[in-house]
Amino acid sequence: MKLSRPVTIRLDAKKFSYPKFEVVAVKANTITYWMEYPHGGGAQQVLGKGASSSLGFRSRTPVEVSLVSIEKGKALLSISPGKRE
Repeated sequence: MKLSRPVTIRLDAKKFSYPKFEVVAVKANTITYWMEYPHGGGAQQVLGKGASSSLGFRSRTPVEVSLVSIEKGKALLSISPGKRE
């Protein structure tokens, strides 16, 4: 997925245990995203080019996020379901 501004991305509830993923900032070399946990609270992460992270809550399927590339505020983002532990 390519993006250059904040956006809310709807997630497939069958693949992911979360309804949405929010990119809250896109800067020249980083993105910041937020994911709300099902019973309140959530997590925010900042990623630079080539970085990746995984967010999950208890036994729910985690969300794997990678910032594949970013140039001049245009980001290529990969979002996929992770493995449950």
